[in-house]
Amino acid sequence: MSKNYIDEMKNCIESGRKLKLSKSARILWQTLVHLNNASYWSEWFEASQSLLEDYTATGIHTVLDARDELCRHGIIEYKSMSGTPTQYKLLK
Repeated sequence: MSKNYIDEMKNCIESGRKLKLSKSARILWQTLVHLNNASYWSEWFEASQSLLEDYTATGIHTVLDARDELCRHGIIEYKSMSGTPTQYKLLK
């Protein structure tokens, strides 16, 4: 699937504002768009917890809370399996 990076980032910013997402959820969403772009817009892409903590400059609990918020709003799906990086899918 081919997407446009700038359009996807604009969507994050505008939708985040409209949905009144927390600051952490907005930053995580933008980070996931960036990582998905780096994986050539794969349907599913991986991101380790430590990588997300590094990109968002937050800790594990903040990232997990933000991830749950994005899931509740239907923005992402994820698959977590012990010992491997979490798989993410952008839905919006």
